[in-house]
Amino acid sequence: MGMKQILVMMAAVVLVGQSVVADEEKLIADPIVEKKIRLQINKPEGKLTLGDLDKILGLDLSGSKINDDSLQEVAKLENLVGLNLNGTQITGEGLKALVKLTRLEELALNSTQITDVSLKELAKFQKIKVLGLFRTKVTRAGVTELKKALPNCNIRSFPKK
Repeated sequence: MGMKQILVMMAAVVLVGQSVVADEEKLIADPIVEKKIRLQINKPEGKLTLGDLDKILGLDLSGSKINDDSLQEVAKLENLVGLNLNGTQITGEGLKALVKLTRLEELALNSTQITDVSLKELAKFQKIKVLGLFRTKVTRAGVTELKKALPNCNIRSFPKK
């Protein structure tokens, strides 16, 4: 192998290394969440900053292919007041990450995999005023317990049992 080939290989290794570093520096790693954030703040390209994230008060992720892991990224939006997760694949596990969102007032979880077990996490959202739980796996008993924990919250649900 000649010196030129060795230099080309070394340059390739350096480039690969740099792209890995660049990915790690991304504030929002989840591509779906990133796309929604960019739409919200009208910033189609360029690096997202903490200042950008601070501007986001509401986020609509309804019908997207996000899951519980994606909510780790959503939890970085510390000023979030409203969050729509209708029709997503999330379960109660993902809600643990969202407890950091202390300003959250409206949360839509219609048509998700939320169960009564998940409601224990929801009870931690003390500022929540409106909560959508239509077409979930929660029961009447679960909703009754949640109403005790969140007396000021309008819980919108219609449990089958």
